[in-house]
Amino acid sequence: MESIRTHEGDIRLCRTCGQPCYDAETEIGPMWQHFREQWDGIYCARHPLADQNPIKIEWDSHSLDTLKAKYPDTCPARV
Repeated sequence: MESIRTHEGDIRLCRTCGQPCYDAETEIGPMWQHFREQWDGIYCARHPLADQNPIKIEWDSHSLDTLKAKYPDTCPARV
């Protein structure tokens, strides 16, 4: 899982839960996935994957930077 704070690619919204998601390679091919920060703070029936037809958002740089900086991190502390 990738961090929303450092992700450089496209960020969309999962149609199942409305939370941000990103497209990345998995062992079975590219799939939309939830970010690491969403580990325990959201309920999505597909988590850790996201809906495979997510909503495309036309982010402006300010709103995307704000989302990345303020998105809550519910992942357990990493050592």
